[in-house]
Amino acid sequence: VELYDHTSEITDISINSVQYIFMTVSRDCYANIYTLPDCKLVNSIKLKSPPSKCLISNSPLPCIVLYFNTEKKIDVYSINGHFIISKNLNSEIVQWKIFTNYLFADYLMYTCKDYQKITIASLPELSEVTKTSPEHTISDFDVSEDKSYAVLLETFTEGGKSKASIHFLKDSNLKI
Repeated sequence: VELYDHTSEITDISINSVQYIFMTVSRDCYANIYTLPDCKLVNSIKLKSPPSKCLISNSPLPCIVLYFNTEKKIDVYSINGHFIISKNLNSEIVQWKIFTNYLFADYLMYTCKDYQKITIASLPELSEVTKTSPEHTISDFDVSEDKSYAVLLETFTEGGKSKASIHFLKDSNLKI
C-alpha cells in the first residue's frame, strides 16, 4: 500500500495494535492517523512545525506524542487532534518508548542526548514521576513485559577504549 496523503518526506511512523491505528509524521507539518489494516486516513493534524518522532499511547486516554527536534519539545494531542500539553526539553531526545504499567496506565520513558538520566512521565499530562541517573551516557533501554525491570545500556570511554555496561531499574521505579 502506498500513502499519498503527505506532500513531503515522512520522518517517522508509529503503530498501535490495540487501537488498530498507525500514524505518520512528515516534514509537511502534518501528523496523519490511519486505520489498520485498510490504511484509511481518519485524521490529519496540522502542526506549526514538522515533528521528527511520534508515538501512540493507549490509556488512560488514547493520545499521540510528538517530538520536535528543532524546538527540543514534546507535544501531546488527543487522537482527535486536540492539543493537550507541551513540554520543553534542554536537549535532543535520543531514545523514547511508551510502556504500560501494571494498572494499565501509559508512561513515556525517555533519555536526552546531553543527559545521563532516564525520565519517566505519565501520559497524557507529561508529569514526571521518576528519574534515574546512571554513571554514563544511556545509549538504549527497554522495559520487561511484566514491568518489573528496565535495562539501560550505558556507553563510555575508559583508558581510550569504548566500553558498555548494563544498569537495571527494579520494581519501585516502574510499578508506578
